[in-house]
Amino acid sequence: MNKSEVSVTKKVIVIILLVLTFAIIGCNRASFAPLITIEYLKEHAKIDMTEEELRDVFGHEVFNEFGDGSDVMIFDKTKSDFKYSPDLQHVAFQDIMAGNVQYQLYINLLNNKAFMYSYFYLGTNNEIWVLTLSPDGEWKQTQSSNPK
Repeated sequence: MNKSEVSVTKKVIVIILLVLTFAIIGCNRASFAPLITIEYLKEHAKIDMTEEELRDVFGHEVFNEFGDGSDVMIFDKTKSDFKYSPDLQHVAFQDIMAGNVQYQLYINLLNNKAFMYSYFYLGTNNEIWVLTLSPDGEWKQTQSSNPK
């Protein structure tokens, strides 16, 4: 091989390595799904985050739809073999109580900006609790209604 052929070969190898690197990074980012604990939520949730910022922090939502005057993104953690259909109108109370869903995080957005977060989970008293970040930036934790 002459110098010209070696130079072209090196360039091709560098380009292939760059393409592979970007593909791997892209695949890893697409599957990013952190465990959203109360602590994680309190540390990362901010009023006025955009959809893109929300995905960067919380991963990809399992549900995204317009309803009741705002867009709603739902994030959750389920048992690996459990399947259900997240619903804008209904929190998965029974599935949370049964241990099939660890939590559901509802994020309401107006004009592509988060204005309220509602995190539903099973408390130590076996009741459903909700941690809410309201539009004024205040956190509030309350026991939610029990659907029994």
